[in-house]
Amino acid sequence: MRQIKNENLARLLLQLRFTPVTKRRKQLDAAEKLLAIIEPGKEYPFDFVHFKITGFHPKPVLSGAEGTVTEQLIKGEELLEDLRIFVAKLSGQLAGRVSEQKEKVYTIEELAEAFGVSTKTIYRWRKQGLIARKYIFDVADPQRQNGQRRFGFLQSAVDKFAKINPVLIAKARNFKRLTKKQKQQIIRQARNLAAKTTMSRYQIVERIAAKIGRAHETVRYTLLQYEKSHPQRTVFNKLTRIISPTDAAELYRLYTQGVSIAELVNRFGRNRSSIYRIVNQQRARALLAKKIEFITSDEFVREGAREKILTPQVRLTSPVTRDSSDKARATGHDQLLPQYLQTLKDSPVLNRERELELFRRYNYLKYLAWKNRADIKLSHVSGVKLIEIENYLAQAEAIKKIIVEANLRLVVSIASKHTTSTPNLLDLITELEDLGRMITEGIKPGGVPSVRLSEIENYIADLRIAAKMAKQHTIRGVNLPDLISKLQDFARIIRLSIQPGKTSSTRISEIESYLAEAEAIKNIIIESNLRLVVSIAGKHATSGANFLDLVSEGNFALIKAVEEFDYTRGVRFGKFASLNIAKEYAKVSGKSTELSRKRAASLADVRRDLASAADIAAIERARQSLTQVIKDELDQREQYVILNHFGLVGSKVIKQTKTLKQIGDDLGLTKERARQIELIALQKLRQSLSSEEFELLTG
Repeated sequence: MRQIKNENLARLLLQLRFTPVTKRRKQLDAAEKLLAIIEPGKEYPFDFVHFKITGFHPKPVLSGAEGTVTEQLIKGEELLEDLRIFVAKLSGQLAGRVSEQKEKVYTIEELAEAFGVSTKTIYRWRKQGLIARKYIFDVADPQRQNGQRRFGFLQSAVDKFAKINPVLIAKARNFKRLTKKQKQQIIRQARNLAAKTTMSRYQIVERIAAKIGRAHETVRYTLLQYEKSHPQRTVFNKLTRIISPTDAAELYRLYTQGVSIAELVNRFGRNRSSIYRIVNQQRARALLAKKIEFITSDEFVREGAREKILTPQVRLTSPVTRDSSDKARATGHDQLLPQYLQTLKDSPVLNRERELELFRRYNYLKYLAWKNRADIKLSHVSGVKLIEIENYLAQAEAIKKIIVEANLRLVVSIASKHTTSTPNLLDLITELEDLGRMITEGIKPGGVPSVRLSEIENYIADLRIAAKMAKQHTIRGVNLPDLISKLQDFARIIRLSIQPGKTSSTRISEIESYLAEAEAIKNIIIESNLRLVVSIAGKHATSGANFLDLVSEGNFALIKAVEEFDYTRGVRFGKFASLNIAKEYAKVSGKSTELSRKRAASLADVRRDLASAADIAAIERARQSLTQVIKDELDQREQYVILNHFGLVGSKVIKQTKTLKQIGDDLGLTKERARQIELIALQKLRQSLSSEEFELLTG
C-alpha cells in the first residue's frame, strides 16, 4: 500500500495507534466524513484536518526568531489521496469480521457484479468518493483465505455514493466492451488514415473516436495493444519513440536560435505537436531550475492583492532607447564613459511613492512566478502557464532595470566622495595595475601561470582599452604614458610566462636544494632522539604490549613532533616529543595483544638490551647484514613478512611498517598465520645473525 505523503498526517496516524479502540472508531468515522467534503481545487490548513478527525486542535508549530505560528496548507487533491490511505490504514487496525457487521459488506468483485461494471471501475469510483474500509472476511468467501484483511464496502456507503453520482453510475452501466469486429474496424481505419493523410497519431485517434462514438482513450489503447501484439504489422509508418535528453536539449537550442518548426519536424522526424511539447518541457525545466528570490510581504496573500498591485499602469520601457543601445555596442569600449553619462542624463529620478510602487510590483511579480511554478508538471506542461510565468519574470526584470538606472546618480555621488580627481580612468588603470601585479606574482618562473588564462586575456584586453582612453582624457597629477607603459610591461611578462619551453632549471635546482637540506636536518634531529623513543617504549612495555610495535609507533610520533615543533616558544624539543610519544602510546595501549610464549622467549633479551642502543652506524650495518641474510636464508613469503613488519623497506629512520593484519590481507592469509610465518623466520635469522645484530635490528 502507498504511504501518506504529508508528514503531519502520517504522524497523526502513528499517534492514533495509542488511542482506545472505541475512540479510534469515532475518529475513523470522522475521517470518512472529512473525505466527503474535501474539494480538489482548494487548500486546507492541517489544523482544520486535525480538528475534524480528533476533535481538538494540534499544538501550534513556532518558527523564526520571533516565534511566529506557521500555517501549514495542504492542497485538496493531495489531501484526498492521503485521506484515502489514512482511512484504509486506520480501518486495517480496527478491522472486524464481516459476520459481525450490522449491514451487508460487499467485496470489490461483488460490488462490480451488482452494478454490472468492471473491478477497474470500482477502483476509479474509490478515487471519486466511494468509501472503502478493511474487514476480515470469513472462510465463506471462496476467493480468499480465512481471516484475511481486504477492502469492503458497507451498504450505506454504496447507497450514499449511488445517490450522489447517478449519472456516473448510469454511464458506467451503459458501457460495452468492443467486439472483435469493432477492433478490426478501428485498426483498418487508422491504417488508412496514416497512409493517406499527414495527420498525427493523436489526430487520427481523435477522428476515429468521434466517428464510432467511443472515448479517445479506448481507441488509443486498442491501437497500442494491437501494435504490441503485432510488432511486424504496425498501424503507423513511423513508430513514436522517446526522444533522448541530448536530442531534446539540441532541439530546444535550435528553437531558441530561431529555427522554424517545419525544419525541426524534418530534422527530428516528429510532428508539430510533438515538437511544441518537447520545447515546452525544456522551457519548464529551465523555469524549475531557475533561482527566484524575492522579499515576501503579507499583502501578497491578501484578497484582491493582484488587482491592487498590478492594476496601476507602469511604463516598463527604459528611457535609453534601443537605438542608442545598439549604437553603444557599435562604437566600442572607448566610448563607454560618454554613454554612461548619457544614461545618467536620461534616467528620471524616482520619488518616494514611485519607488515604493516599483519595489512592491517587482517582488509581487516574482512571487507570482514562484507560486505558479509549483504547479508545473513535466508530464503535462501547459504552454499558457509557461508564457504567464515568463511574462511575470520579464516584467520583474524590466522593473529592476528601471530602478537600477534611476539610482546611477547615487553611485556617482558616493564615488566622488572617495576621490579627489576625475575617478573613471584613474580608478580603471589603478585596478588594472593591481590585477597585473597579482597575475605576475601568481606566475611561477618558466611554468604555467597559477591564474586562469582567460583572466590574463581579459587583463591584456583591458590594457588596450586603458591606452585608448588615456589618449582622450587627462588626469591631473598622473603621468599617463609612464603608467600605461608600466601596465604593458606586465602584459609582456604574462605573454612570456605562458610560452612553452621557457623552464628555468636554475630556479628549480635552487628550490630542490632547499628541500634536500631541510630533509637532512630533519633526519639529524630524529636520529639524535631515537634513545628517547626506546626509553619511553620500555616504560610502556611492562604490561605485555608488543615492544617492537611500541618502538615503531614511537618513531612515527617522533617524526610528527619534528614537523609540528615551534622553536619560538622556548620549550626544549625533548619535552615536546616525549608528550607526543606518550599520547600516541595512550591511543594504542588498549589495542595491543600479549605475545605468545614462543615469541616472548625469542624477544625477551631484545627489550632489555635495546634501551642502551646508541650506535646508529651499528644499526645500519646490522640492517644491511640482515637484508642480505633475508635474501639468502628466507623464502619469498617469509621475506615479505619480515621486511614489511619490521620496516626494512624504508630508510633507517622513516620506516614503512605494516601490521600483521595488513600483511595477511596482502598474502591472502589470516593474521595468526602471518604471525606463525614471522616466528619461523625469526628463528632462522637468530641462527644466521650474531646476537648483537639481531637484537639491534628487531627494534
